[in-house]
Amino acid sequence: MEKVSEVYRHLYHYTNWDGLKGILDTQSMWASNIRYLNDQSELFQARDAIHRLLLPRVTSVIEEMASTSTQAKKFVEIKGGSKKFADNETRTLIKAAYHATGEDFYVLSFCGEPKKQYIKENGLLSQWRGYGAGGGFAIVLDSKKMELLFENEIQNYDYGPSHISDAIYGEDDKNFETEFIPRINDFVDYSAGMIRHIIFGDNMPDPSKAMDAMFVCITRYKHIGFEEEDEVRIVAAPTIQTQEYIDLHREKKKILKSPKQINVRTENGKPTPYIELFDFHDRKLPIEKIIVGPSADKEMIAAAVRKFVIGTKIEVTVSDIPYV
Repeated sequence: MEKVSEVYRHLYHYTNWDGLKGILDTQSMWASNIRYLNDQSELFQARDAIHRLLLPRVTSVIEEMASTSTQAKKFVEIKGGSKKFADNETRTLIKAAYHATGEDFYVLSFCGEPKKQYIKENGLLSQWRGYGAGGGFAIVLDSKKMELLFENEIQNYDYGPSHISDAIYGEDDKNFETEFIPRINDFVDYSAGMIRHIIFGDNMPDPSKAMDAMFVCITRYKHIGFEEEDEVRIVAAPTIQTQEYIDLHREKKKILKSPKQINVRTENGKPTPYIELFDFHDRKLPIEKIIVGPSADKEMIAAAVRKFVIGTKIEVTVSDIPYV
């Protein structure tokens, strides 16, 4: 998997005035809990694609076992044959992976840098439309420096599986396979261990590597209808430090990182949990430019934003896209 910075030199974060002001004031950004985003169903859109990739591989594992062991062969026959057994096991394991992944993780979204120069300079019309007559802002950030900031975030706070990655869009199984085969193979190895446990009574395999791999697959997949956005997302899963978790770390003499504070804000009249990323206080966000979106007063808004960032190297421009 390529790093985001190897694909996009810049990332675009679209926001409103309150969001822009908050980001500039605090030099941090908010990631929202996945359950409170607009489309919670996207979590489950990877399920069928993962099943299509896993099934032939799990079938091969079962058929190889059955070809070398009479015990395995009889067991597979009782289960209705290798294909039926593989299908049932694959669905069961994917269901377990979704359960293990849970929904208690947080997402911060960007658009990857557009290929067309006009859109680079003026922003994406579909994003501007989301802000209507009030306009909006595109914050343009250096992608490599954002990766370094996120690495620092993970080093400073206690997180489970987390990543910064570009989205993989549905209906493109070839791209999905290219991106996810290394991770799918981790899950196939786990599946093989589980099947040996079921048939021969071997020890239960360690699920951690497989579940981490599945977490990345599940959280990078997105509906094809959003492909224009070229979304890049930070997905962060802060660890909930229960007393049992703390005691286990102390028992094993492991260093316990600081827990990430979960905050709640009001959005559209509803409480929305979020976490504040990059709140280091000794580093600034790598903002290179702010594009003021289409609106009736965009020039006046741009003038105000320039005063707000005076003394910095942040460039402020105005989108040439007509008022929408």
